[in-house]
Amino acid sequence: MPLIIYTLITRLLEPALILHMWFRVARQKEDPRRNGERFGKSSIPRPQGLVLWYHAASLGETISIWPLILKMRKQFPEAHVLLTTGTLSSAELVARYQVENGDWLIHQFRPIDHPRFTKRFIDHWRPDAIFFVESELWPNLLRAARKTQAFMSLVNARLSQTSHRRWSKLRGTFQQLMSYFDVIIAQDDHTRDRINDLGVSHVEMLGNLKRDMAPLACNHGKLQKLKKAIGDRPRWLAAITHDDEENVIIATHRTLVQKYPTLLTIIVPRHPERTDDIIRDLTENVARASLNQTPDATTAFYMGDTIGDMGLYYRLSSISFIGGSLIPHGGQNPLEAARLDNIIVHGPSTSNFTEIYETLHAHKGCLAVTRSSLTKTIKSLLSNTEKAEMYRKGAKNFSNAESGATKRVLKFLTVEINNKISASQRGQ
Repeated sequence: MPLIIYTLITRLLEPALILHMWFRVARQKEDPRRNGERFGKSSIPRPQGLVLWYHAASLGETISIWPLILKMRKQFPEAHVLLTTGTLSSAELVARYQVENGDWLIHQFRPIDHPRFTKRFIDHWRPDAIFFVESELWPNLLRAARKTQAFMSLVNARLSQTSHRRWSKLRGTFQQLMSYFDVIIAQDDHTRDRINDLGVSHVEMLGNLKRDMAPLACNHGKLQKLKKAIGDRPRWLAAITHDDEENVIIATHRTLVQKYPTLLTIIVPRHPERTDDIIRDLTENVARASLNQTPDATTAFYMGDTIGDMGLYYRLSSISFIGGSLIPHGGQNPLEAARLDNIIVHGPSTSNFTEIYETLHAHKGCLAVTRSSLTKTIKSLLSNTEKAEMYRKGAKNFSNAESGATKRVLKFLTVEINNKISASQRGQ
């Protein structure tokens, strides 16, 4: 019943949804040249042959699924890959992938979750295999996809404790959504157990794809230029921060600078378009990466307001606070920082990556803070080199401890896809 009501409401709200999308275009949160894709329209014809469709919500999910996409295409070299995402930043990243890999990779923005738009999208692309990543559960899109004969999988599935509590009140709805998938591949034991607890049994646990990701790349020329400009100044990084976290970061800097007058605080906001709001009231000297500004001796804050440069920012500092954790968001992924020998600091909200943080703590690879204790912790890491080195080694040991999920997922999915395609061909 909730899904029927949801579909009815989305139908009734069609004019409002269209208006909202154009409002987002006006606020530069959508690409006006490609706005039709949000309504299921595409100017790109469907290629002949096999189409493998992957849907990743945003930048992090896109990065995590990319190694699997590359390996999967080696199994199906004749296939075209359709990769849908929902954000401008992820679209920019996929555009880079397209330049590097050729015309077998197609990017589209995810259509609005309205029955008419999702049907139009599915009717056009007619995918042969479908992979939704982590926790992307759009009811109308899933229903439209399930009406095809395609193999469907939820890959690297993640279900936080908070989401589990919410779905417990809608068990039947959750079971219906999960029934659209031929198989669900959980990224950890916690997720598998939570999904099982909600009455869904077709779940495999093959490991977290994010643990197989290579260290983020960077422009080494730019890195050397920045390192030379910064010199031996004490610094720390606030990575992937959200609204209402930067004020804590700024306050921490203003306290620490009394002991470390040359302190440089690097802030990389989750959404770079928020940078103007973040720095509007700052009286300190600010340099912005997006304006090709290099921090000098008077720079207090360096804003990493560019897309795809986290590998650069993590290499500029060995101390990284991971954002989304001082607010009730669930935290951002700490794996990228761990792979680049960073000491990881996080707030109390880590439900998005519970198992990862638990394992990190077991390796003594991270420190938990509150809004009030952040300053004290950063100060201790800046002043105590032995303590800092211990946590840096712990994070590195953690990042080297577990791998192989991509290989296991690839082997499992290749068998399932071939079986599904063979069955479909026999039925034609």
